[in-house]
Amino acid sequence: MSRPATDPVVTPVTRHPVLIASHGDGLWLSSDGEIEHLPANKLLRLAQKHPPLICHARSTSTRLGGKAFACFDVLELFGFAFPAKFVVPTASGLARFIDCKLPKSLEDEADVLLQTVAHCLDELSMETGAAAVRARQIAWAMARSGWNWAPTVLRALGETSDEPHTANQVAGLRVWTALPDWSDHAPEGQPGSESVSSAEARTRLTVLIGRSAEDTPQQAAYTSDVPAPFQTRDQVGIPDRVLAEAGPADGSTLAPIPPAPARAGEPRPRRRCIPSQ
Repeated sequence: MSRPATDPVVTPVTRHPVLIASHGDGLWLSSDGEIEHLPANKLLRLAQKHPPLICHARSTSTRLGGKAFACFDVLELFGFAFPAKFVVPTASGLARFIDCKLPKSLEDEADVLLQTVAHCLDELSMETGAAAVRARQIAWAMARSGWNWAPTVLRALGETSDEPHTANQVAGLRVWTALPDWSDHAPEGQPGSESVSSAEARTRLTVLIGRSAEDTPQQAAYTSDVPAPFQTRDQVGIPDRVLAEAGPADGSTLAPIPPAPARAGEPRPRRRCIPSQ
């Protein structure tokens, strides 16, 4: 997608010069369309007087001697128009993203930057509904912070009103409010039946009463019989049952407890115990 040169959204950007830095020299495309190949020191002086359109501010600054200057970094505009989209941070990378001819010269790179700006502004101008409102709120918040692209972005988004209240601007930065709900725990596994053997129940009984406790064979025998309902069912729809009786001194109060912790102490992935009714 591209816009005509007379489009009011693109025109303010095209009046900015374009700077393409190479190693020790580079290209300066003036706002009048004049192309100059200049050494790095002269390019830096021009950039400090007239904020240029560039690709990758830190890389450009390094190639010009490491001094920072005000500029319009195309990568910043790209990040706003295409959030979370990957692009190689070079003119060639931008050319691949917007599907245009790969640059073979510094002049071609300057043309790619101008085409990328038009592509990004086209994308922003097509925002509608809640997405457009949120984009305008974020752009206003960034404008308050001095972002150079903010006026151009707001025009592309169709913003014609005065600066909104600070609270409305901050609302656009709460991006989490637009996220869908999600579960913060692992999904439950498939239901199933896990058997508890008599040996497991007796081992758990020993742990509960302690190895130094008095040996009570009747309690151990009672505990061995209790896990029967925890066994895998032999017939569909027919629960397993056990009818047990013990005297008052046979440990009948504690004996039914071990089967449950015997299974709970050895969890198995994606399984859930369903006791017989």
